[in-house]
Amino acid sequence: MSYVIRYLHFISILLVYAAVFVEFIMLSRTLKRKKLSFLAKIDGVYGIASIFVVGAGMAMWFGFDVGLGFKPTAWYMENPIFHLKYGLFVVVGILSIWPSIFFMRQRNGNQEDEIQIPNHIRAIIRIELIVLSLIPIFAILAAAGISV
Repeated sequence: MSYVIRYLHFISILLVYAAVFVEFIMLSRTLKRKKLSFLAKIDGVYGIASIFVVGAGMAMWFGFDVGLGFKPTAWYMENPIFHLKYGLFVVVGILSIWPSIFFMRQRNGNQEDEIQIPNHIRAIIRIELIVLSLIPIFAILAAAGISV
């Protein structure tokens, strides 16, 4: 069972990164509503994958106590690098609210309309991608038992 949870966690992380990367690549100053509707679907994949990342991560965090073969809960609780990694993921999740709302609001209407993408939406997605790119560094440090 622990391998399934780890696999689900890993695949979900890849999906989260891929979804944000697609959003980053596709976003320009203006987009046809049709592309924006597609981005809303990609953003939905991001949201679902994020839920699985957190769910599987929590299962690993607290799974030792129920005999699933993960590190002890205290290991996670006492590692500040792990808390930094988890905190960065939460920051990305909070930041993603604004693009998600924008995509959802703008997806309906004439599919050929050109939609102006606000600069702050594009900036948020850039920031999300940068922060998501940093998280694996902290995951490696935490897994190695390195802390501050």
